[in-house]
Amino acid sequence: MDFYSASRRQAMEPSNWTSLPSDLIRRVADLFLATSDVDYYMSVRAVCRNWRAATDDPSGPDPRFSPRGWVLVASLAGGDQTGRRCLFLHVNTGRFLWKGPLRSYTCVASTEDCHLVLEPASRNSRICLLNPMTGHLVSLPVTTAQFLGDNEFGLSHDRSMFATGSSSMVLYSFFDSSSGGCIDLTWDAVYNRESLFKAAIGMFASMVPFKGRAYTVNNNGSVAVVEHNCRLDEKPEVTRVVTGSWNWMDDRSTFLVDNAGELLLVSLLVLRREMQVFRVDLKNGLLEQIQGIGNRAIFLGKRRCLSIDAYKFQAIESNCIYYIGYRFGFDCGIFMHCLKDGSHVKLFESCCAPEGPKSLARVIMEYACYGHNA
Repeated sequence: MDFYSASRRQAMEPSNWTSLPSDLIRRVADLFLATSDVDYYMSVRAVCRNWRAATDDPSGPDPRFSPRGWVLVASLAGGDQTGRRCLFLHVNTGRFLWKGPLRSYTCVASTEDCHLVLEPASRNSRICLLNPMTGHLVSLPVTTAQFLGDNEFGLSHDRSMFATGSSSMVLYSFFDSSSGGCIDLTWDAVYNRESLFKAAIGMFASMVPFKGRAYTVNNNGSVAVVEHNCRLDEKPEVTRVVTGSWNWMDDRSTFLVDNAGELLLVSLLVLRREMQVFRVDLKNGLLEQIQGIGNRAIFLGKRRCLSIDAYKFQAIESNCIYYIGYRFGFDCGIFMHCLKDGSHVKLFESCCAPEGPKSLARVIMEYACYGHNA
């Protein structure tokens, strides 16, 4: 199902480029998929019928068409009353992209891999999951509203969500350190808000999609993976892959983040006002401490964590971690921690932006803390 209505196209005389070899068109299109430039892939398919025939149809849950690397940074009402338009940012290329409008839907959440959870205007309609780059729309099971915290005031916004999977797509949602669940979009199976992780690692602190699977960590440094077998009669299995050894009395806060294809664990030692970064060695079940993250910058938020290529953003410092000050006993401003010298620099007095233009660092931090900006 294509979410976006087709635009009227002016009739054109056939050109020589419409008869380019199919294998050439496919190779170019596959290059865009390899770099997560799904919007460029869709532009290739929009050229002509021959080019569409040479490329794969993006409708469906194929992970190649997942909008990886994109984040929803703003959702703004249109002046023509046609619905809200969404502004996306690619964290590895620095590109901004407007999409929409979202007719008859309200975006209540964005997943960590940039699918949009849409609430219909009619309470009798199903909640949907939208791939904003391809327009592919999936109606979620009828019990999804309850799973996501639906009540008389609408869906709960105070939760973190992401969709991941290879053979099938699974929507994960967690509200706090003991309430998590998932929805299998292929089988319409809902594993309601039980604690998926309690048996493996106890209370969890952070959860992230990584290479088609869901990983979680607790404040002791234990990391677990969710194994989903896509069967209605089986709950997802949670397996510990790293056994933590940190003392619970250290007063740590831990975060998992996908850092350009490697899984990192960021640990905040609150009392010592110190940050540590570890590479998660999934093969050997170990945490390897590292001293820097190169040209990357990491944003730690309440809802999610993300890593961006700082070289593509002049206003973002590389080899730094951005965070909210209250996690270290500071005030509620936005801070930057430099991994090179260990310094903490206060960037903004408050987490809440004043009226007027926002800096890029604040926009990304608001996304990490709240999901997307209204």
